[in-house]
Amino acid sequence: MGNANIKGTLTQDAEPTADTNDFVIQNSTGGLNLVLTQPEGNLLIKDPLVQNQNSPLSPALNSFVIS
Repeated sequence: MGNANIKGTLTQDAEPTADTNDFVIQNSTGGLNLVLTQPEGNLLIKDPLVQNQNSPLSPALNSFVIS
């Protein structure tokens, strides 16, 4: 229903890495799922990005959703 604009580049379907300045979202075992690099503004996502969904969302348990 909206947009998520990023300053830098989008990298998906790759193992993200981070340093101490970055914003991270980790899984339950401490692995990185998402990294927003500072100050570059790059967004690194471990799995593929899915967008422009026409049907209602039905995310699996522990999914990260921006809506």
